[in-house]
Amino acid sequence: MKMMNKTTWVVVSLFTSITILSAQSSYPILEWSPEYSARSAKFDRLLQVGETGFYTYRPATSSLLSGSRDEYFAYYNRSTLTEEWLLKNPKWEWEGKRVDYKSSVIIENVQYLFYESYDRQRDVRNLLVRTLDTLASLSEPMLVETMDSRRRSQGEFAIKLSEDKSKIAIFTNPPFKIRGSENFYVRIYDENLEEQWNADIELTYRDRNFRIMDFDVTNSGDVFILSVYDSNSNISLISSRNLDYKLMRIQSGD
Repeated sequence: MKMMNKTTWVVVSLFTSITILSAQSSYPILEWSPEYSARSAKFDRLLQVGETGFYTYRPATSSLLSGSRDEYFAYYNRSTLTEEWLLKNPKWEWEGKRVDYKSSVIIENVQYLFYESYDRQRDVRNLLVRTLDTLASLSEPMLVETMDSRRRSQGEFAIKLSEDKSKIAIFTNPPFKIRGSENFYVRIYDENLEEQWNADIELTYRDRNFRIMDFDVTNSGDVFILSVYDSNSNISLISSRNLDYKLMRIQSGD
């Protein structure tokens, strides 16, 4: 085998050293926005980042100092990190009942804002949605799901967005019933908030022995669910020896 001469080794070593030095000297670029005072900064969380900018939000508060339950939205330019507009949304209600911000998703620079409202007299929890675009246009609220619930804290709404952002899945897990069977609802909307299909699922498993762990929605609107079941009839989901993990797929019947 032909051996490399000393000069060749020096060149190779020098090239390797330069490559390593170049890799080590790379660094992230940190940019700061203009400073905002406590009085002018009407946000406490970042919602989502779109193609041209990002939204921030400050939820409604009610106290002796703040008084009203106004909420604030702002939109910032991605390139300059400067505020393009600030929107003050006055206190609003749904059928005379208080609303609370829950979560949001973004589709093509439009925010889909989800709120919950609880009607104590009717024992009903409502899930509402409003859209907010880059021109600060806030839509009227739209009712997208309801759930019977004797308490505000019982039951749960969950929202997922498909990978291509063409489908919005709303998963409703009703309040726990120790002697009832497992039951949940699925409702699929498109980006125009037009309902595509829905399903009311009741399983043969008892609610106390069955739990939904997670779910997701595909671009075609199929819903996949990961669940766990405890086959022990006397113990509710505390003995790992008897746990069975189950996958489900729910499709439109059309």
